[in-house]
Amino acid sequence: MKNLACILGTAISLTSIVHANCGLDHCPRLAPGEAPFHHSVSLQIKHTAFSLDSSSGSYQEMQIRYEYAGIHHWVFGGTLPVIALTTQSETHYGISSPLLYSSWYSQLNKTGMVYLGMQLEPPFGNADEGMGTDHLMLVPYALIEQSFGSTYLLGSLGYSQAFALHHHDGGEEHPLFVNPHEDREMLFRLGAGFRALENKLTPQVTLNGGYAVVDELERAGRPHIVGGLSLGYRLKPNLTLTPSVELPLNSPKRFDWSTGMEVKGAF
Repeated sequence: MKNLACILGTAISLTSIVHANCGLDHCPRLAPGEAPFHHSVSLQIKHTAFSLDSSSGSYQEMQIRYEYAGIHHWVFGGTLPVIALTTQSETHYGISSPLLYSSWYSQLNKTGMVYLGMQLEPPFGNADEGMGTDHLMLVPYALIEQSFGSTYLLGSLGYSQAFALHHHDGGEEHPLFVNPHEDREMLFRLGAGFRALENKLTPQVTLNGGYAVVDELERAGRPHIVGGLSLGYRLKPNLTLTPSVELPLNSPKRFDWSTGMEVKGAF
């Protein structure tokens, strides 16, 4: 898996807040006026390098996602991230916290869409290995997308809240290496893109941010801002390939850089 991720990262370097596995980059979206497929399945491989106070290293993430849009105005989905984490020349394998989400959507106007959604991240990851947490995370959010011909703009706003399920009595706490985050954060995401080659090619730039709503910070700065670039290419009407890259834009950083490749099929 490690070699495959490195090859993919090298290939797309010529061309996903971050947060926990929940985040505004996981919000489902439709093109204005587009009728959704009832089912979609995607596989994304990401390579992320990090240099945190507690350690440095990298991890490869294989994320499997499923979405169902067979109910009018609704999308339901979930993801499962499989992780290979390398720190201090040791590699550990496991899973990060999975993600469940739902979103209600409607046309705002002839070329605009509005979404209201909720994300749930249960504490089922390998917390002892630094891949997940032992708390429950909820993220309500709103998203608006507006098209202007072949160009579109999007903006979303959300709030992440962690709920502790266990009380710690001074025991050892394990550092979180995979997508570190704070217990309470205001989240935002801005994006712009355009559709070319008869809607087959969709370049997009994004700006993701989080503002920690805590008195004492843990492993992160406030605010946290990440820039991203993706290049979606529709191979077939129901098959899309999307390379992407993300870089932090301020310090302290939660990761150094991240690249990924996603293959999505709909039916």
